[in-house]
Amino acid sequence: NPTRIIFGTGTFARLGKEAARYGKKALLVKAAGPLAKMGVYAKAETLLSEAGLQVVALEGVAANPKLSSVREGIKLCQQQKLEVVVAVGGGSAIDCAKAIAVGAVDEGDVWDFFTGKRAAAKALPIGAVSTLAATGAEMSLHCVITNEAEKKKYATHFEVNYPKFSIIDPELHKTVPRFLTACGLCDAITHAGENYFIGDRNTPMTDRIAEGVILTVIESDKVLDEPDNLELRAN
Repeated sequence: NPTRIIFGTGTFARLGKEAARYGKKALLVKAAGPLAKMGVYAKAETLLSEAGLQVVALEGVAANPKLSSVREGIKLCQQQKLEVVVAVGGGSAIDCAKAIAVGAVDEGDVWDFFTGKRAAAKALPIGAVSTLAATGAEMSLHCVITNEAEKKKYATHFEVNYPKFSIIDPELHKTVPRFLTACGLCDAITHAGENYFIGDRNTPMTDRIAEGVILTVIESDKVLDEPDNLELRAN
């Protein structure tokens, strides 16, 4: 897995330095929800600006990110010649960023990649800041987008969509609501269990890793009653 994971309390502060490795003009993909009120996006913009990046924002990416948001982000990248796509949020913001990254360097319709008409061989570099522990979108090549006009939800799996770096800072996870934290616990268990039960059967070592993930999630469910516990959030 080529994604560079930067993990630990306080690592959000490294966003600007890491993004600056890949360009001087960034698209900041923002998820709809409480992160703006919490000051997370203002901090992200400050960190990027202090590192010398010009920042253009794509606002309000919804859960189950929409094709319309992807197209809006592609337009911003192409018109303003942006060089790196930075997502701050959960899987929806990160998936939207992945789709934008392949579409921004392409002259055709980005939806072609999701219907299998074409394969993506290049993309803008992607950086991610994960604010939710769930599906692992911050270190995967998977990208799921909803075409609201056609009522279709399709996925791509292009290697160019691995983020260059992903920051996972438990401090940013402290304010995730109890219900969404519980959803994340279930997501992590489900994703670890999928390959355990339906993958290649001759994988004893990765089966043990999956068991470890599932057990750790279950053992950490006290986080539902101790949302500010950074050790539980980190685990």
